[in-house]
Amino acid sequence: MPTNPKTDLFPRKKKRDAYGMFGIKNPIVDEVADTGELKKFFKRWPYVPYAGATGESGHSLLAWYQMLAKLSPTHGACIAKKIEWCFGGKAIFERAVDPEWQVDGETSPMSISEQTAFRGALKEFFVFEGGIGKLHMDAGRSLEENGNAFF
Repeated sequence: MPTNPKTDLFPRKKKRDAYGMFGIKNPIVDEVADTGELKKFFKRWPYVPYAGATGESGHSLLAWYQMLAKLSPTHGACIAKKIEWCFGGKAIFERAVDPEWQVDGETSPMSISEQTAFRGALKEFFVFEGGIGKLHMDAGRSLEENGNAFF
């Protein structure tokens, strides 16, 4: 019977992964797991926690993502540049286009009086702390840090 020295004479040793070799446990799971106090809070009050991909992750994962964006200079700088590029200027008014119907002809831009009236109506009903530009920047930063826009 033929023999293969690679398999018969020198049997393969069991491969072990890097964590299994020294009995090291992954610390990130414990880091993003919610505390008992936080779990009680979400059971008692009708708030929806931020949730991750595993059963152990929850609202603490949100703080983890925000921390990563602040600790990484490269990631933080990319977020800051994208926010500045997207929302660095003042807000402008544009006439809305109907998303379902094609209307022949071009839409005329909003007149200054229409813009002033619209701005007055917005300021009458909505108050944005720091202005609407800051609101957009905060929402964009939150979206880049953790994938959702939290206000």
